[in-house]
Amino acid sequence: MSAPIQQNDSLAKDLRITGCPKELNYEGRDWTAIGQGYQYTAYGTSDEVLKIPLTAEQVHAKFRIYDAGMTLEQAEEISSNGFIVIRLMKEKLDEQKLPKNIFANPLINSDLSVMQDKVLPLREAFNCADELEKQKLIMQYAQMASDLFQYGAYETGFGLLDNFGLDAKGKIVLLDFGELTFDRNEALSSIRDRKWMDDRGGCKFFDGELLAYYERVMEVFFNERVLDKSWSSNA
Repeated sequence: MSAPIQQNDSLAKDLRITGCPKELNYEGRDWTAIGQGYQYTAYGTSDEVLKIPLTAEQVHAKFRIYDAGMTLEQAEEISSNGFIVIRLMKEKLDEQKLPKNIFANPLINSDLSVMQDKVLPLREAFNCADELEKQKLIMQYAQMASDLFQYGAYETGFGLLDNFGLDAKGKIVLLDFGELTFDRNEALSSIRDRKWMDDRGGCKFFDGELLAYYERVMEVFFNERVLDKSWSSNA
C-alpha cells in the first residue's frame, strides 16, 4: 500500500508504534520519514522517495490498533500476500515488460525496498486546482489508468488522490503498485461491478457535479469494450 505524506502527529504515532526511525542514512544519503502505510515506511529527499518494507512484526503492531485479536501469524500472511505484486512488478520491470516512467521510475531492490522519483501527490494538486483543472486531472487519471491495460495490468484500488501523482512533466504516474493485478478476469469483474464508484474510489473523494463528471469519464475508459480492445496478455 502507499505511504502518503502525513500530518506530523499521525506519522509520529505510526513511527512510534512500528519502531521505525524518523530519519535514516541509506546508501550514503540522509532520508526523512514522510509517511507510512501497511507495507512500507516512506522516506524522502528533495528528489526521491525510498520505501522500506515493514516486517510482519511491525504490521502486527499496526493492525492491532484496530483489531486487538489479530495474531502474528495472521500479520505474517497479510505481509506475505502484500508483497506478491511487488515481486511480480520487479520481475516485469527487470524484463522490460513495463515502462518505468508511468510508475515514477521505480527501482525495486532484492529486499523489496523501492526507490522512486519524488512527485507531486495528486491530492496536493487537487487542493490547488479550480473545478476545470480538477476535471482535467480526472480525465488524465482515467486515461493513464486505462493505458495500463496494454501492459496486461489493472489498478484495483482507484485511490486516485492517494496512489497517484504528477511528475516533473505534468504526467500522471502510479506511485503505489501494491494494488495492481495482472489477472484479466479480476479486471473484468471490477469493471462489471463498477468498483471505481465504491467507497474506495470516486465516492471517497468527490461529491456533487465533480462526482458525476468522474463517473461519466470512468464509464468511457473503463468498460468491457475498451478492456477487450486494449488488454495484452503478452506483457
